Parts: sequence; structure tokens; C-alpha cells
Amino acid sequence: MGANLGRLYNRMRYSSFRVMMIGLAGAGKTTILYKWKTGEALETISTIGFNVETIYHKSVALTIWDINGQGEFYRMWHQYIDNDAPGIVFVIDSTETTPESVAKSCTALHDFMNMESLKDSVVLIMANKSDLPGAMSKDQVAENLKLKELKQPWRIHRTSVATNEGLEESLDWLGDELCAKRSSRYGSYLCS
Repeated sequence: MGANLGRLYNRMRYSSFRVMMIGLAGAGKTTILYKWKTGEALETISTIGFNVETIYHKSVALTIWDINGQGEFYRMWHQYIDNDAPGIVFVIDSTETTPESVAKSCTALHDFMNMESLKDSVVLIMANKSDLPGAMSKDQVAENLKLKELKQPWRIHRTSVATNEGLEESLDWLGDELCAKRSSRYGSYLCS
């Protein structure tokens, strides 16, 4: 009984948020998710359907839905939205710089973010594999994804699971933004 109460207390001290992690196949979504969860770079396989994990980071508990981005599956991302998803993580392979792959990523992001239920979300763009030669800069990512056209607040982080670049900072920004948004809506006592 005491152990159960201890676990309940530990969970209550976190502000909980639902986050959707999306992006096209091969961007590194699942690898990032499990790096956050375990602290290790695990070898993953392509996601079929989705993975769900809760990440505890500082004062937030992020329940992250890592959703398949293979083929045309991205057109079904909207089916995973319940009422709203206050946080969206969009992962791109920053070495995929062909006009076709850039255009597909841009279209997928904007089609998804134009949904009415996501108008109050915050968007974290993770330019993954940034440690590899030919990776796009933040400015190139912003331009290629037409981020200035998004209505939601957004931020780009260059990330790499291999070097840990940007992973902690990404969680920091996402947690801070989600707490700030909740605090402005319901009062500061809900995020510690």
C-alpha cells in the first residue's frame, strides 16, 4: 500500500500533457522517443501504427504518441487526435534535402497543423541527424518547411541521438511552452 501511495505522489507532482510526435518515415521519431525514455540509443524498426510512452522531464509528464509516417500514412494522423494535442513534435531527417522530400514534409506538416483542433498547440520542430554531413541549418529548415506560415508558436532544434545534440533542450522548450500555455489559460498553480 505504501509503495502504491509513493508512486501516486510522484506522479501527482508532474503536470501532464499529451504530445503527438509526427514526421515522415525514417526521420528518427522512434529513436528519439526511446532515447528520451531509456537514455540509450536503441536500434529501432519502422513503426507500424504507433508507440506511446510517458517521459518524465523536470516538472512535466509528456505522454508522447509516436505515429507512423510511412507512405501515405501521414494523411491519417488526424485520426489520433482526441480533443486536442497541446504539443506537436514534428521530426524531419535534416539530411533529406531533395526537393521532393522537402515538399512532402512541408505539405504533411501544414495539412496537419491547419486542423482547427490544433490551433492552440505548440510545435517543436526537431531537425534530426544534424550531426551528419549535408544536414540543413535551422534557417534552411524554417524556409523549406515554410514555418513562418504556421499560426502556432514553433521552435526548431537541431538534434542528434548519436551526439545527444538538442535532445534535452527540446524537452526543456516543449515543457516550458506547454506549462506557460496552461498557466495563461488556467492559472500558474497548475505547473510547478
